[in-house]
Amino acid sequence: MTTANELIASSMRLIGAIATGETVEASEENTALDALNLLLDAWRLENLMAYRIAEQTFNTSATVSDYTIGTGGTINTIRPIDIVSAFVRVSGVGYNIEVDNKQRWDDLTQTTTTSDLVTELYYDPAVPLGTVRLYPVPTNTQAIHLNLRQPLDQITDPDADIEWPVGYLRAMKYALALEIAPEFGITVDIALAMTATTAKANIKRKNIQRNVASYDGTLL
Repeated sequence: MTTANELIASSMRLIGAIATGETVEASEENTALDALNLLLDAWRLENLMAYRIAEQTFNTSATVSDYTIGTGGTINTIRPIDIVSAFVRVSGVGYNIEVDNKQRWDDLTQTTTTSDLVTELYYDPAVPLGTVRLYPVPTNTQAIHLNLRQPLDQITDPDADIEWPVGYLRAMKYALALEIAPEFGITVDIALAMTATTAKANIKRKNIQRNVASYDGTLL
């Protein structure tokens, strides 16, 4: 396992800011940790850098269409980057819920329509709490299952082990080296920049969710 401070030292050695065996000064560690968390925050904007698709279930309330989501929200979980897919299970049968984009949602003309089965939802990723909007408005209690794309966590303890999937430490090592180089007045070479790009591209390639074709069996 690797800690954030070990990762920082490794990135600094890459750009020649410290020599092998040399200790990183506390002020430099703090600067690099800030840069690391800024990178993690920026990677939240890139869906393919998020490796966690977590299922979250919540129960609807009759006549309630909007539910906040995030820490302390009606759906109390980490605020997701987006909702990948959703479904509702009724009497043991699962029904897909269409996840609408903003245009599709705005095209709905009767958002107050009620039904005993939710068929569409829209996710408004507001800060600090997002909002999940359901259509039609449920008339009963339903268990809605959401598949959420979760963001990479910020690092608060630089001495704690980092638990990331294979490839993420290498990608961050090179990305952080590029990020902090200007702080030390260092110009990185093209080879290092290309390695950083390749390491990040490898992660995105691995995280691509491939669509599986489906069909209605009654048509056969």
